[in-house]
Amino acid sequence: MLLSSILVATLSLWSSSSPIVAWQNNFTVTGRPEIKVASKNVSIRVYASQRADIQATLFTDKGLSKEAASITNRQSGRVLELDVRMADNWTSGLRQAPVLELRIPLASDVDLRSENGSVIVRETEGKLTIVTDKGNIEAVGIRGALDVESGHGDLKVDGTVTAVRLDTRSGNVQAQINHGSTMDSGWIVRTGDGNVDLGLPAGFSADLDVQAMDGNIHLDFPIAGTGSERQSRIRGPINGGGQHLELHSDKGNIMVRHNRSPI
Repeated sequence: MLLSSILVATLSLWSSSSPIVAWQNNFTVTGRPEIKVASKNVSIRVYASQRADIQATLFTDKGLSKEAASITNRQSGRVLELDVRMADNWTSGLRQAPVLELRIPLASDVDLRSENGSVIVRETEGKLTIVTDKGNIEAVGIRGALDVESGHGDLKVDGTVTAVRLDTRSGNVQAQINHGSTMDSGWIVRTGDGNVDLGLPAGFSADLDVQAMDGNIHLDFPIAGTGSERQSRIRGPINGGGQHLELHSDKGNIMVRHNRSPI
């Protein structure tokens, strides 16, 4: 369903320093929501809370014309698909990128795909997938499974999780795994050009496979009776071992530390 006909062009209602609500819609879902978003030239913000519906709002610096944006949705039962694309020539003069804000139920499975834009997600409970060609990604207070990838951008995550894949071709990775997390399968944390900072609970068990191709490794966890290590490749169990935990940086340092305060 094409939604451009309901874009709100009430520029006079907003001051020049305030964001404009360019488009907004509410969706009622039955059962556990499965939310899929594809976007271009839009930053995405997702906030989960105790609510039953899904509210989607597009904020911009200025009012939209029909040529500026394509906004479509499709809903089938518990599955909601949104596609929000902003024209390249329209976004080039903005003070900041348009923001698509989603307010969703806590227990939701979320899949976000961005061609150009940052992504922030807060407090979701379920499977979370985030892919962006260019943009930083932040996922905080997550409970469930994490699958996060950026072509160019930093990754920052925090949660009580069961599955983890964090991958950026260029950017730093900062991850805090909270108490209560369990490894249902092997985890991967990887960057092509950047540092990795991984925080784990003191009693966390895993088989570490850590490689810094052009950098150093620092461990707070002893392996095979050793203390902290500074070298480019370390393999071995921590706290008796467990599932495979791979950390890799082509160019950068890797730290595996005991947890500190939440991000």
